[in-house]
This record gives sequence, C-alpha cells and structure tokens, in this order.
Amino acid sequence: MDVRTNMIIGLSVLLCFTAGLAGFLFWQLESKSDPIPIPADVLQTQTTTPAFTNSITINLYFLTMDQSQFAIEKRLILEPASITDRIRKAMEELLRGTHSKNLISPIPEQTQLQSVFFNETEGRAYISFSKELIANNPGHALSEWAAIYSIVNTAAAQSAAVKEVQILVDGEIIDSTHTIWDWSLPFQPDPTFVRYSED
Repeated sequence: MDVRTNMIIGLSVLLCFTAGLAGFLFWQLESKSDPIPIPADVLQTQTTTPAFTNSITINLYFLTMDQSQFAIEKRLILEPASITDRIRKAMEELLRGTHSKNLISPIPEQTQLQSVFFNETEGRAYISFSKELIANNPGHALSEWAAIYSIVNTAAAQSAAVKEVQILVDGEIIDSTHTIWDWSLPFQPDPTFVRYSED
C-alpha cells in the first residue's frame, strides 16, 4: 500500500470521526432538558427588601362612637430608632385618623404635626402642632378633653419613660384664655376612660 493510499484512508477515518463527533454534540444540545423555572415570588424576595422587617405594634387612642371613652387602635409600623422617633411616628399615625368605622378621631381636621422632643430627665414629651389644633376645635369641654387625651395617652403609650406631655402650637405654650381646659400645663396620661376590651 503506497503513501497516497494511506493518506486517503487516514483522511477518510478523520472525516468520519469528525462527522460522528458533530452529530453527537448536536444530539446533546437538542436533547438537553429545559431549565426549571424559578417562581416569580422567589425572584422578588431575592431582589427586594421585605416590608416591615423590624416592625412593632403601637397603640393609638381614638374616641368611641358615643364619645364617652377611648378605645385603643393598634397600628403596625417600622421600629423607630428612639423614643422621640416613636412618639413622632405615633402622632403621624394618629393624625391620619382611625381605620375603624366604630371609632372617631378627636383631633381637628387639617391639624399638622410640627415637631417632637423628648426630655429624658423630665420624662416629658414636647409635641408641637399647627394652629388648627385649637382654631378648628369645636370649643366645648368634651372636644378639648378628647383631643388632649388622645394625644397624651398615645404619646405615653410609646414608652414607660414618658410621664407627661406638653402640647404646643407653633412651638409655643398655648394661650388658654380662649379655651375651657388649661392647655398651658403639661398633662399626664389618664387611663380612666379607656376601654381595653377588643370588642
């Protein structure tokens, strides 16, 4: 067998091997199973931060429908970093109003929260609201009482360290010459007219 014949045979064997290998690879690609789909909710949890990772439940005080007592409405919020922040968040939620059809918010409409400061030495929270807190109040003893203790009891519920609350308007002591209650004094929380049952 001469050299030319050997070359032809070698090339034929190489060609067959190459064709076989190509066919094998093509078969592998075609027969490969589809990837298992990842559920959308799994993908979402991998790319977004879950809501309320460090959440707490706070108590807000609203009036019952007969306006004779307060009832506690629980609200879930992200955990604040300090007592001041917790009181501020509670006041913001209080001003948003109740979620229950059986409760009434005693805070006058359009009242805005301006600032919150907590003095640890005094155990006193200073909470400043816009002038609507007084200007839009109906102006009778029950409405003033309800607004005062909705704010005071809600603030005090945020920490046992809160012993009393000074309510301010525009950062100033409230001039009580045109009010029934003396708003110029700090108020201590009063649980007397609070309904604690869940019904």
